[in-house]
Amino acid sequence: MEVFNSQDQKILIETIFQQIPQLIFWKNTESVYLGCNQRYAELIGLNRPEEILGKTDYEIGWLPDGDTADKFRAGDQETLTGQHLTNAEEWLSLKNGTKILTLINKVPLIDPQGVVFGVLGVATDITEKKRIEDSLTQLKGMALISASLAHELRTPLAALKSAVKGIRALMPALLAGYEAAKIHHLAIPSIPASRLKLLTQVLDTLENKVDQSQNIIDMTLTNIRSSHATKLAPSKKCSARHCINQALAQYIFPLNGKPKIIWNDAQDFTFYGQEILLIHVLFNLLKNAIYFINKTGKGHIHIWLEQSKNYNTLHFKDTSQGIEEKNLPHIFDLFFTSGTNKGTGVGLAFCQLTLQALNGSITCESRWQEYTEFILKFPKKNPSTKEA
Repeated sequence: MEVFNSQDQKILIETIFQQIPQLIFWKNTESVYLGCNQRYAELIGLNRPEEILGKTDYEIGWLPDGDTADKFRAGDQETLTGQHLTNAEEWLSLKNGTKILTLINKVPLIDPQGVVFGVLGVATDITEKKRIEDSLTQLKGMALISASLAHELRTPLAALKSAVKGIRALMPALLAGYEAAKIHHLAIPSIPASRLKLLTQVLDTLENKVDQSQNIIDMTLTNIRSSHATKLAPSKKCSARHCINQALAQYIFPLNGKPKIIWNDAQDFTFYGQEILLIHVLFNLLKNAIYFINKTGKGHIHIWLEQSKNYNTLHFKDTSQGIEEKNLPHIFDLFFTSGTNKGTGVGLAFCQLTLQALNGSITCESRWQEYTEFILKFPKKNPSTKEA
């Protein structure tokens, strides 16, 4: 049977150390570095692993907003006594601005005579995993709070809408009574005609605001619940054109704030998913666009569909404020908001999660003070269909 010779074993070990995604290092009993892999060298700003020889954690340049060299050294000394350090969380903060959360494991290095001569450390970057876990925890809390608030708000909103309908039903009789009283010269206060007209407009405004509030409650709950869900309901074949038409028909626009919407419905394509989720994606995009169009006092919305060889595309563009370049990389981050105190920072994150669940994508192009364009891409084939 063939066995590896010592040179082969060395090559194998070096290959493993350099290729695995973990950060690997080893030190002597005085916590002086004896070596590391390329990933760890690059993290701490070195070109080659050999450059770490003879250095200590005090010379690496860890910043005080992370864990300190003293803590790392204490972990080394604990390991040297034979106590393995297992899955301990450590923040690595470097002077170049890099800051990551790692899961660290340390074991003693023992020579053939059983003498401990150093420490081997393996660190796994769990920064993104931690961020996702924290976001999901926040979403759970938000879902409970939102559900409670929705329950508390829906009752008075429904009562307000009922009252508006009741007043509207009585309004013709009240106005007729007022006119009759004037004709018979009864001692009643005079109400200008403009105020009488305003009464009807106020009722329309109140009802519209109630409908908008109910719509926002529904949208927020859908965003949070769907963002937290790990799976979507079974997919079916849906029409993108139908979803857009439904979104524009169902969205509650402000009475005096509906912008110009250019929607070319000549094109259409189908995707596999759920219509209600794409409709809520469009609700979120409409809500944001309308807010900034009304805020800046300019702009319109342009929606169109395109088909290509590999995927189909829905374009949603508004020509109002645009997004500042510094904010553009973060707009899909959960709980990120900028330029408005009206949002929760869940809407665009929900849009991204929904498109990902549909095996598609959403990206954004923007020029400050000119336009914002969201590009939604959908696969042309049902992802669950296997090729023959």
